[in-house]
Amino acid sequence: MAYRYRINIAVFVSLLFTACLLAGCGAVNSADGGDIAVTAAEATTQTAASAAETPAATEPETVELIEDAVVDADFIKTAHSGADGRPPVAKVAGLDVTQPEYIFMMNKFKSGHMLNTGITAGADEDVNFWIKTNSSGKMRLDEAREAVLSEMHKLKACQLIAEERGISLGHEEIENISTDFMAQEYRFGGRDEFEKVLLEDYGITLEDYWRISELLALRQMLFDSEMESITVAEEDARDYFDKNPEIFGDLVKIRQILFFHEGDGVKNQRTEEESKKLAEEALESIEAGSDAATLARAVSEEPNASTTGGEHIITRGDQYEPEEVLIWAFGAQPGDSTLIETAYGYYVVYLDDKLIRSFEDFKDDILSSLRDSRLAENVAVWMSDPAYALVVNEEIISGLKI
Repeated sequence: MAYRYRINIAVFVSLLFTACLLAGCGAVNSADGGDIAVTAAEATTQTAASAAETPAATEPETVELIEDAVVDADFIKTAHSGADGRPPVAKVAGLDVTQPEYIFMMNKFKSGHMLNTGITAGADEDVNFWIKTNSSGKMRLDEAREAVLSEMHKLKACQLIAEERGISLGHEEIENISTDFMAQEYRFGGRDEFEKVLLEDYGITLEDYWRISELLALRQMLFDSEMESITVAEEDARDYFDKNPEIFGDLVKIRQILFFHEGDGVKNQRTEEESKKLAEEALESIEAGSDAATLARAVSEEPNASTTGGEHIITRGDQYEPEEVLIWAFGAQPGDSTLIETAYGYYVVYLDDKLIRSFEDFKDDILSSLRDSRLAENVAVWMSDPAYALVVNEEIISGLKI
């Protein structure tokens, strides 16, 4: 299957498997630079209260909801008509993980990896990439299959739980999916062209695309509903703040001027002693009153210093700054300057300002993050429930050419 990078609905983001459980709400830029359509999962923001008020819709009721949608009702009726007859790749409590769902997810997962490697999809090097092993000794294709099956397990378990709780798509969600659908049609020059892309690049039909969008929207509604029941005490948030000073602690703004050691990409070949002399001259100039930013733009060998003026805003645990610089910067006062030798070269560092940050600056973000973590824990419990166990048809999966 020749997977490419032309469609970027929320399915792709959910397959990045980050710690963010709501990753299906995000989007990434397409490789061809085109605009990314808003997807059902991105647009669905219904609260738990409104979700609870939405009755479980039967098929006729669902169709009635979309009679005035931008996508015609006949198409949606067709999308709801059922599977394509091919055996499922897996089941979750009797609910099928269909071949189109799995194939689409696999192609999006693989295309995401290709974007990061720069390998052209369909090329020999692409094929070789997936049959090689990763750092743990597992073949990359097997790793991809496990990741996609895990994601499908989560989606199907969420579908079942949403149905058990009486959560179903309403008019707003159908309209959001319709808007995405029409935007994709417009982007590719019509419905026929859109379907051609889906078939050629991802192995699915328009109807498959619609059903996947509904599945993501339903999961988002379940997450929204679950989040309404999750509370986090402010003292928990404060404790998290206190235990993570490398993330939330004070910042300092410095200006640094770098002169590389010999052989490390210096502008002109010179000895280490000559580099040190240049650094000493720069320090003397700053101590004499020269503007550190102006001097950095003129003489620093640090990349981008000519535009940034050597400015860096850093935390105590900054991973991109030499430890020697961090130690000095957090012990100095605004207006101080020094010369520091590191493995990279000689740094002339000027402390521009200290930015004091408090718990109140981060309270809302921490509370939101902790609630997301609680949601992730709840979903993990759902996934571990034997009632929602994933049963994989290995014969079907191994026979798919993806």
